[in-house]
Amino acid sequence: MTPAYTHRQSAGDPPHPQATTRATVPDTSPVAIAQAVQSQCPGWLVFWSPWRRTFTAIACFTRDPVLIDARTVNELLDAMRAIEAAAGAGSR
Repeated sequence: MTPAYTHRQSAGDPPHPQATTRATVPDTSPVAIAQAVQSQCPGWLVFWSPWRRTFTAIACFTRDPVLIDARTVNELLDAMRAIEAAAGAGSR
């Protein structure tokens, strides 16, 4: 990738400020992923359990307690969708 400036740096020049600027990289830590799922899924409490190394989701819209543990965020989302579908079918 070519820097956005046109000045060629020689060996004696101090580093150009743009040359050391890093791009913003999204936080892909499990905690950040859980927070993102939480913000996109109303009706759920979602968090990362570091001790068990699982994502946990608790449904806040069901009459009976529903707790989901999953090793991956995709497994968690699939299980959450299944609970939502079952709850929706049960309310009809």
